[in-house]
Amino acid sequence: MLDAEILWRNERERSDASRSDVLIAAFETKTIAALALLDNEAEALASTPFAIGHVAVACALGYLDFRFDAFGWRDRAPRLAAWFATVEARDSYRDTSPDLGE
Repeated sequence: MLDAEILWRNERERSDASRSDVLIAAFETKTIAALALLDNEAEALASTPFAIGHVAVACALGYLDFRFDAFGWRDRAPRLAAWFATVEARDSYRDTSPDLGE
C-alpha cells in the first residue's frame, strides 16, 4: 500500500503536461482496495502481538495522514482507524513520529 501511495503522490506532483490522471486514479483505487482489506483484518491486527507487519501498516496509514489528509481514509476504514488510534497512542509510535512542527 505504501508503494502505491508514494507513486500516487509523485504522479500528483508532476506538472500538468506530464501528469497522468489514469495513473492517479489507479493508485487511488489500489489504496482504497488495500484499506478495505486491512479494515476487514483490523480485529486480527489487534489480537496478534505487535510486530514488523503492524509497523508497516502504521507507516502506510501515517503517510496517508501526512500526504493525503483530505482523502479521509478513516471514513473508508473505521475498524482500521480504531486500531490505528491504539498504535498512535503507543510511546514507540509517538517517539519515532517525525516532528511536523505541530
